[in-house]
Amino acid sequence: MTTGKRLYGKVHRQAAILAALGHPHRLAIAYLLTLEPHRVGKLATRVGISHPLLLHHLGILARVGLVGKKYEGARAVYMFQKRPLWLVKKLLRETPVGAKEA
Repeated sequence: MTTGKRLYGKVHRQAAILAALGHPHRLAIAYLLTLEPHRVGKLATRVGISHPLLLHHLGILARVGLVGKKYEGARAVYMFQKRPLWLVKKLLRETPVGAKEA
């Protein structure tokens, strides 16, 4: 059974990931990155936002570990870091605060 600080750390991370995905632009970005890696220009066009706003949202997704980047020459290519269905499944299967374990 997970208790105290360990449980708080677990649900705090879950909350951070879900909060990062809780904005329509970030959810659209995450969805597109699950399909294939993208450069900033293409991703901004597909989401319909400016480059600076896209970089802001990518930063939030990167801070919770969902998005990474690599360089191809001078251009950054962004990709989803974790298998998204595995991550969502893992989040949903973990016991939330106040719930009894089976």
